[in-house]
Amino acid sequence: MDAKHFSEHSKKLDRDMDYEVYGTKGKICLAFPPMGGRYTDFENFGMVATVMPWIESGKLQLVLVDAIDNESWCDDDADELDRINRQEAWFSYVTDELLPTLERRNHQFDKAMVTGCSMGALHAANFFFRRPDLFDTVIGLSGIYNADYFFPNYQEPLVYDNSPLDFLPNMPEDHDWMSLYRDSDIIFCVGQGAWEDDLLASTRRLDTVLAEKGIPAWFDYWGTDVAHDWPWWQKQLPYFMEEILGDPSAKTSYAEEKAAAKKATAKKPAAKKAAPKRSAAKKPAAKKPVAKPASKPAARTAAKPATKPAAKPATKPAVKPAAKPAAKKATPKPAVKPAAKPAAKKATPKPAVKPAAKKPAPKPATRKPTK
Repeated sequence: MDAKHFSEHSKKLDRDMDYEVYGTKGKICLAFPPMGGRYTDFENFGMVATVMPWIESGKLQLVLVDAIDNESWCDDDADELDRINRQEAWFSYVTDELLPTLERRNHQFDKAMVTGCSMGALHAANFFFRRPDLFDTVIGLSGIYNADYFFPNYQEPLVYDNSPLDFLPNMPEDHDWMSLYRDSDIIFCVGQGAWEDDLLASTRRLDTVLAEKGIPAWFDYWGTDVAHDWPWWQKQLPYFMEEILGDPSAKTSYAEEKAAAKKATAKKPAAKKAAPKRSAAKKPAAKKPVAKPASKPAARTAAKPATKPAAKPATKPAVKPAAKPAAKKATPKPAVKPAAKPAAKKATPKPAVKPAAKKPAPKPATRKPTK
């Protein structure tokens, strides 16, 4: 299936932005590239091919989003305030311009999915946790989830806003987003092999935070042979996609059944007519609830797939493009914030440390990360 390429002007970024779309219907999934990458990376490194069965069956519309990491997260020579302002402008481009355009074009306004590898996983987590009113599914592969990894010792509200491991611990229980998190599909996966050390530590921290908040999530820790590289992400993405969308050859998907169940429970049932009397011998059996697909995990607990490949890891991680992006322009921050910000944050060395004002919640006695 050929991609449809689009280049549209973004008012938020004051420049044209490229993206590609695979499929014409199904659940919209925004896919973000790794650090310093472009929207073409998912296709060039074989990721699109891994989910093509769901695209061709009409259950998935994959959108390859372009990023500007070299102007924001990764430009160490630029002013830090300019960098985080640029990141926030890009965030607003995706939520306020790109996603509404996709919805209008498809005449569908259901919540979307986000996914990505490496830095793309940070983007996916950031969009999901900041805007669960727009996204109900996240698949993050080998990500790092704290912004101060890229902004060490720099304290600014927008850095906090773009750092899930900072704002999630401080989110109050009565925040509107909490119920939306618990009604979503949250999946994070990381290997324990080459180049995964920092990513593994960050994923375990996120695992702990969500457990303390009582937010169901599936954290899957793959083996010590699993490296931070495309060949493994090519195996992981379809594995988890099947858990979300079901068998691509099936007539309906888990997502469709879930949506139908929500719609049914939202409607007030009509008044029941009096049923004719039956003898005790003919009393009907109790109705069984509609079962979810067998492929859906009973609980979002860390578990390794039984069929996990044993292929040797690649020798080098995802590459960065050589071209240097255009000059940056600072943009104002949006009015909406995901959560109340702490009164003050003390400068901390890399890696991330939770805000000093936060009182850590006790870890559940029964929850242990899978090794």
